[in-house]
Amino acid sequence: MSKKTPPLNINPPLLNSANPWATDLSHLIPLYASPYTGAVTTRTSLLDGYPHDDAVNQYTFFSPTTQQPVPSPHRVNPPATATPFTHAASLNTLGYSPLPLDTYLDFVSAISAEAVASTVAGGKGGAVLRTDKPIIVSVTGAPADVAQCYRRICARARTVCMPLAMELNLSCPNIPGKPPPAYSRAALVEYLRALEGA
Repeated sequence: MSKKTPPLNINPPLLNSANPWATDLSHLIPLYASPYTGAVTTRTSLLDGYPHDDAVNQYTFFSPTTQQPVPSPHRVNPPATATPFTHAASLNTLGYSPLPLDTYLDFVSAISAEAVASTVAGGKGGAVLRTDKPIIVSVTGAPADVAQCYRRICARARTVCMPLAMELNLSCPNIPGKPPPAYSRAALVEYLRALEGA
């Protein structure tokens, strides 16, 4: 990590958070194609994926005014249907993505190939996708795993058209028995040292 990292150009200055609506390719391509996003963030992944359990890992929308939830909880892959504007707040115990990091890197490659193909075709049969819109790959895990994530993302960045960046999620409160490392100076230093050596 001794090289200076180039700045990300996020234009327009709007991007999604690492959330359930950025879980798979069917979510990521529309986010990437949107003229309203200047970058796209994947859902937070681990090297080997998170052990998702539908009985525990759920989410719901609710009204911040009435505190009334949408009647049924939702699972890992949210439907593409609209939620009433009155239910503008969410509550979740989702944890991280069940998809491993390499799956997200394959999604990035697929988006890159589609962006290049749309540029070559000049928009014939569809919109031209930008080749300069950054994708931020959100990751977490043990310090050594995060360093490995960084190395894999750097390797993939050399093969795709768009800039890649890594978001290190150290603040998820939904993992039982695992206090967020971001709240502990000693734990945070472990991550910084691991990344320094990557």
